[in-house]
Amino acid sequence: MNWKNKIKKVRSLLNMWLQRQLTLQGRVTVVNTLMLSRFWYTLFVTSMPEWAYLEIKRLCVNFIWDNRSHLVKCSSIADEKCKGGLQLSDIKCKMYAFRLKYIGRLIDDQYHVLWKDIFKYFASKIYGMQLGLEILYHCLLSIIPDEWKNTIDNNVHHRNIDRTIDISVLIKNVPCDLKSCNVKKLYQCVLEDITEEPIGPIIWKKLYALDEAELCKIWKYVYEFWKPSKMIELDYKIMHNCVFTNVKLKKIGLSDSELCDVCHKENEDIMHVFINCDELEDFHDYLSALLCKIFENCDSDKISLVQSEMLLLNGLRWKMKGVNDLFLNFVLSVARFCIFRRRNLLKNGHKMYI
Repeated sequence: MNWKNKIKKVRSLLNMWLQRQLTLQGRVTVVNTLMLSRFWYTLFVTSMPEWAYLEIKRLCVNFIWDNRSHLVKCSSIADEKCKGGLQLSDIKCKMYAFRLKYIGRLIDDQYHVLWKDIFKYFASKIYGMQLGLEILYHCLLSIIPDEWKNTIDNNVHHRNIDRTIDISVLIKNVPCDLKSCNVKKLYQCVLEDITEEPIGPIIWKKLYALDEAELCKIWKYVYEFWKPSKMIELDYKIMHNCVFTNVKLKKIGLSDSELCDVCHKENEDIMHVFINCDELEDFHDYLSALLCKIFENCDSDKISLVQSEMLLLNGLRWKMKGVNDLFLNFVLSVARFCIFRRRNLLKNGHKMYI
C-alpha cells in the first residue's frame, strides 16, 4: 500500500479547503466526510503503519484549527458533542472497530461465507497454532467404524456438537453481544478508552456548581441546528474558555497589556468581555428589557434559578412553562456574537457604538 501518495493527496485537498474560510464545524465536516472516508475501505482489509497514522492525524487536526494553535486537546474533540467534543473521527479507533466487526462475523454461526474457511486455514499456519486441526479430526472421526466407537464406549461423537462463542462488549456500561454490534457501536466502545474530559468547561462547573448532566444540556444548545455556524463556533469557544482575551494573549507573549482595549479599566478575561466591561452597560440594559418581555408569561418555579450572568454566557438549560426556550437561546447567542464582534472591531481600531 502506497501510503505516501494517499497522504500527499489528502494534504493537497486540505490546503485547497483552507482557502474557503470555513468555520470550525465546517472543517470538521470536511475532514470526516471528504478526507478520512477515503481510508475506511482500505482500513477494513489492511493495517496502517504508525507513521502514516500520525501524519494523517497531524494534517487533519492542524486543518481543524486552521493551522493555528490547538485550542482543545485532540482526545477531547474526538468525543461526542454532548461531552464537549466535535465528533472528529479517529482513524486508529475506526480501524480497531473494523477488526472487532470482522471477529464478530467470524464467530457468528448464522453468517455463512467462504472467507471464514480460508481465514481458518491460513491462520492455522501462524506460529504453528494449528487452528484448523478440528477439520482434520472431524474427517478422521467420520471414517472410524461404528463398532470401534461402541467398543471404546467413549463420547467421541460429542465432537460433532455445535459450539458457540459468545463475547460481550461494554458500550456505555451496557453489555452487548459482539455479533450483533455494528461498526458505529464498536467505534464508540473503542473511543471511550482514548477520550479525555476537556479542561475548559471546568471554570463553569466551579463558578455555577454544574454537574455533568447540566453541562450536557448546555452543550446540546451549543449545537442547535437553527444557529449560524459562526455563532456555534463562538459558543463552543466560550464553553471551552478558549477565547483569546488580553489576559491569555499576555501569558503567551502576544500582548503587552492585560487591560481591556474598550474600557481601559480592568483586565480583559472572558467574564470581562461579556459581562463586566463598563462599556456594555447600555447594551445590558437593552438586553435585560428584552429578556423581561420574554419571561413575562413564565409560569414556573425554576424562574428563581435563573442567573443573569450564566444566562448570557451559557443560555437557558431547562424548559420553562410560558417561555420559548429556543427563541430565548437564539437571542442570547446573537447577543454574545454582537458583543464579541464589537469587541474585535474596537480592538482593531474601528469606531463603533451600540
